[in-house]
Amino acid sequence: MRVLATTNGHRPERPIEVPANAELVDWVLYSQAMPAADVVICHGGHGTVARALAAGKPLLVCPSVGDMGGERRPGRLVWDGPVTAAAIAVAARGQAGHPAVAQ
Repeated sequence: MRVLATTNGHRPERPIEVPANAELVDWVLYSQAMPAADVVICHGGHGTVARALAAGKPLLVCPSVGDMGGERRPGRLVWDGPVTAAAIAVAARGQAGHPAVAQ
């Protein structure tokens, strides 16, 4: 598995340990990254959700701030737990009936 993550221009307070299979960037153009993605994992922001849906990508939403919990609508997998390999597999397979997925 390869991972592309972005800080969205927000510098973390502490350094983030990035594994060898991952790249952490300040910013990414979704129009370039989404076509190559197998799964999109995000906090539920409009821009990421819209681009992922437009690209037809499985979407794993992990709401973290503000009104992001309101993103619980049919067609979006919202994971109630840590983002693990199992969570990514659930999103990739579109297993909406999985017990940890809120609809």
